[in-house]
Amino acid sequence: MLVCNGAMFLTAATRVITMQHAWATVLLAIGQGINGLATTVTMSMPAAVSNTWFGLSERTTATAVPVLSAAMGGAAALLGPLTVDMPQMNNSIIMANQTDLAGIQQQMRHFNYETCGVTVLLLFCSVVYLPSKPEKAPSRTAHSERFGFTAGIRHIFKNPSMWLIAAMFALPIGFFGNWLSFLDVILNPFGIAQAEVGWISFYGSICGVAGGILLGRFADMYKKKMKWILIVLNIIVIADFGWFSCMCVNLLPYSKAAIYVSVIAGAAIVGAAGPLYLELGCETAYPVGEGMVAGFLGMVINFGSAVFLFVDQAYAQDTGWTNWALVGVYTAAVPILILFREKYTRVDIDIEATDGDG
Repeated sequence: MLVCNGAMFLTAATRVITMQHAWATVLLAIGQGINGLATTVTMSMPAAVSNTWFGLSERTTATAVPVLSAAMGGAAALLGPLTVDMPQMNNSIIMANQTDLAGIQQQMRHFNYETCGVTVLLLFCSVVYLPSKPEKAPSRTAHSERFGFTAGIRHIFKNPSMWLIAAMFALPIGFFGNWLSFLDVILNPFGIAQAEVGWISFYGSICGVAGGILLGRFADMYKKKMKWILIVLNIIVIADFGWFSCMCVNLLPYSKAAIYVSVIAGAAIVGAAGPLYLELGCETAYPVGEGMVAGFLGMVINFGSAVFLFVDQAYAQDTGWTNWALVGVYTAAVPILILFREKYTRVDIDIEATDGDG
């Protein structure tokens, strides 16, 4: 936690040093690299904390809450257009002669100082109070011996099931995160302003938080059903993003209400499914530590983001490909999910221990 908050502070600090284009570009690249390291920590914490502090009947819900709390932060970031004005655009080209560039730069400076202040507060809180574990373990696997770092990495990389989870979860999430950042450009031709896009994405994130917590509770109630829950969610996501993509190319009737529904529903389902994939990965890789599993998935998410941005370089003037790419990666995940063989080692151990105690 300290490492994560420290990394976020350094990332935010790189943004307030200068607004000079040449130096700011270098500092932003460095900051994003540091932030990428912090992402692996934020992904690794929820599953580890839930297994350490919560029992079998609460574990998935406990994972969902901190994972989706991070989504709340992402949702807040989507409100950036409320503090930074959108430049005048001609498709994806900024019209400099019709834009108050100096005013936007000043707004960006203030926004960067505000986000840096938030990271200072989070770092201070984590230094003041951060207990490591409860006095009494809530389950047998909460205090069971785990693989060390080297053995854990080797076990993950040699486990085909972990690579399947990476392919059907981490890569699509990497694509989705970048697609969401392109949404204002995608919807600009339809007369939907950047600020309005921020609200659409915000509503989607909030719905994902609420849905994810409810879904986590559902998974706790009906154990060993994660695979089939995820298959259903993926099929809904494919239909939803397919609907959105068809509207963008006029294959289906377009309306602002339909855009709202498709984006919010898709974002909500993608966000809600995240904790289930994370728990499925922890079950599959056990006795590898939950933090190491989540760190591995975080690494693959960053790789998926990098692939998305690399492909975008070839289609810089056309964002339409991003919609179909999103449909494609989630479609490819369905047959992988169907063929995936579930393994609930932690659950079986804790159920056996509970029955034995009874």
